[in-house]
Amino acid sequence: YYMTSARPWEILAVTRARVIHGSVEAKKFFDEVRLSAYRKHLDALPGEALHMKTRFEKELAEKSPGKIDLKYGPGGLSDIDFILEICLARASVEKGEIIHTSTREDLRVLAETDYLSPEEWRTLARAYQLLTELERKNRLIEDRPSHVISEEVLSKLHFRAGEDKVTILRSELEKTMSEVKKIFNKLTGASLQ
Repeated sequence: YYMTSARPWEILAVTRARVIHGSVEAKKFFDEVRLSAYRKHLDALPGEALHMKTRFEKELAEKSPGKIDLKYGPGGLSDIDFILEICLARASVEKGEIIHTSTREDLRVLAETDYLSPEEWRTLARAYQLLTELERKNRLIEDRPSHVISEEVLSKLHFRAGEDKVTILRSELEKTMSEVKKIFNKLTGASLQ
């Protein structure tokens, strides 16, 4: 299926898949199929990521005033995911073996490549840390899973000193998400369109 019928978005989705149970032969077969599919679709992946992310921002991202969508908003966690998926597929093809462990480890391993500058990799690692930390704290404060953070929740986060902590945090968050979006646009060619 992956060699004959799969669309590029399905190839992006499978970059994070891994065999967690089964024979060594089954894992080897799955990895070989993925590598072949990556080779076939590698050039199409950045454009497909851009198309999907544009749809996410249009259809899924929360756009309420005073709220920031940490996952689907511009520069959010889904941008980081797409960046990693494109780079993981590329690195897997170049090395001839599947590369993927966890998001944090993927960021560390891929930072050794020249797909992005060292500063861009550091930016992505910092952004991932900040966004997942805020998402986790948001979940605790809201007492439910949510990737949309409000001004009210931001004001409850007490990991900044001084009375302007919400303004500082919001500014840091907006700057970080803007930097991630620039990296995403560069990798997908969005800045050229």
